Amino acid sequence: MPLTKPMLRRRFTALFSGALVALFSAGAQSVLAAEPMSLQQARQMVEAQTGGQVVKSQTGYSQGTLVYRFRIVQQGRIRDLLMDAQTGTLINPLKGDKNNENSSGRR
Repeated sequence: MPLTKPMLRRRFTALFSGALVALFSAGAQSVLAAEPMSLQQARQMVEAQTGGQVVKSQTGYSQGTLVYRFRIVQQGRIRDLLMDAQTGTLINPLKGDKNNENSSGRR
């Protein structure tokens, strides 16, 4: 029995819909199941990115996001950094960063 256009359309729609559902549900599961990096991994990443040495680290939350706070010594200067624990992105220098040009300038 030959396949008619409506039969082909139904089969294609079912196949395509199933593939989309599988694709999106797998993507959502991987995002939801993703674990934040460890503090040790984050520390190594910060040292590699900045060329400084981490002298203090803390875990905390910023706007509902798990973050790591680092104090580093870089070229004789102290810097405070904030990192998103999930993505490893350096969010910004923390207020009071000794290198921040907006700080009071006291050393």
